[in-house]
Amino acid sequence: MNFVLSFLLALLSISLADATNATASAKHKLSQLPGPTLPAVEINPIFLGNARHQSHLLNFYEHISSASSGWWSVLEQYGITPGKLNSAGQLNVTAPKHAIDDAKDIQPMLFRLIQQGALKPNLNSYYPIHLGPEINVTWYGQRSCQHFAAYHSTLDIRALNKTTPYIAYAVILDDCGGRLRGPDLATYQASHELSEAATNPLAGIALDIFYKQGPPGLLSAAKYLAWFDLATSNPDGEVADLCEGPGLVPYDSVCLGEETFKVAKLWSNEEDACVVSTGC
Repeated sequence: MNFVLSFLLALLSISLADATNATASAKHKLSQLPGPTLPAVEINPIFLGNARHQSHLLNFYEHISSASSGWWSVLEQYGITPGKLNSAGQLNVTAPKHAIDDAKDIQPMLFRLIQQGALKPNLNSYYPIHLGPEINVTWYGQRSCQHFAAYHSTLDIRALNKTTPYIAYAVILDDCGGRLRGPDLATYQASHELSEAATNPLAGIALDIFYKQGPPGLLSAAKYLAWFDLATSNPDGEVADLCEGPGLVPYDSVCLGEETFKVAKLWSNEEDACVVSTGC
């Protein structure tokens, strides 16, 4: 796999290295590029197969996206106001098989659900897909739990003539990699992908352009990126990726109401550091 494709894949995913591949001393800065964001993100969870921790994740999404969530205050630096959980948009979907591919199975599933009216996307819609432990995924030839634990991407739905041309989604594996396990890992991965989908929702379109066109497509691909670190050569240049590296712990605990959740730390341009407001 050539370097640029590796770069773009790294941009979108949680690496199984889990805080072992980036430098802790580099000075980062997220720059605003031409692409759009999800300024008032609406979270529509999809549970595929025998997905676990569903009630815990729904509770997490409801609390983390509220106006009282200190975790969200970092995202407000990048124009992302507190979002909301669309509980009516929650879906449980039967997995067609245990080995699935992003382009061949996941994207057609989303397309079909929109056609059927089960999903009603708008310009702020985000679809985190939580997988059961029995499901494995391939994504641009890479295999889950070998190369990635979760990723976010984009689906082109212009053919459906909806009010929004694209939707942002994430694929989140069950207990795959990292130092956390169970519900803690689930909410850490969920917050990581939520933050990056909100600040860089069309990154999947950029990746797909480059994958199809190669280096000649880089200029066209770049216009879809929104917030990304151009200050260093770190290929993991999104808001949560910048908080992973040797000697760094990329997550913390936050207290929301009477609940405590593990969440991803986020890069703050204002504080020039990875931060999380615990509320505890």
